[in-house]
Amino acid sequence: MPVDFSTFLLGPGRLEHEESEWERHKFYVRNAAIVKEFMAEHNLHSVLEIGCGAGGVATFFDDFLYLGVDANPNCLELCRKKNPNKNFILSDIRDLPYTEEVDVVCSFAFMKHFGLHEWDAVLGNLLRRAKFSVIAIAIADKDMDDGVEWHHASVTIEHLVAAVRDAGHEVIKTEWQADSATGYETLCFTRRV
Repeated sequence: MPVDFSTFLLGPGRLEHEESEWERHKFYVRNAAIVKEFMAEHNLHSVLEIGCGAGGVATFFDDFLYLGVDANPNCLELCRKKNPNKNFILSDIRDLPYTEEVDVVCSFAFMKHFGLHEWDAVLGNLLRRAKFSVIAIAIADKDMDDGVEWHHASVTIEHLVAAVRDAGHEVIKTEWQADSATGYETLCFTRRV
């Protein structure tokens, strides 16, 4: 497994810290509501969440076919405890085996953890799995990657639009997420063309 954020979370106490932050901020409540609203608007019924973390978003998808993917086995253990009736796959997005196409793929606080050297390929791998997407992307005035093992990468809006187009999708809309912890991320909604 490449050294990245999922590997970083395997360190002592790190997942517990992240889980407490996810619980404290409850971003998963907002993120699930955004995806559910989008799915209702487009009459969609199945969702694939890449980088599902501890399974917070999954708890809101009882009315939809849901599949979660994460590269961290400890995260998936938490997912399965919270969501015993949902399906989860242990896999790195770089190696994710074939999954049936779903209506929408979603991902939050995930894309920023891939270096610019593989960012476009990872985004393309996500988008090719669904007709629509709702993905949080760190947008900046220039492409940036801080170079740490688990990265904090951001791209320009032009870079995002080109990568989406190269993956066979088009950007429907973008929305800035204005809050203190993820204020630099933008939600990108796409559809296959």
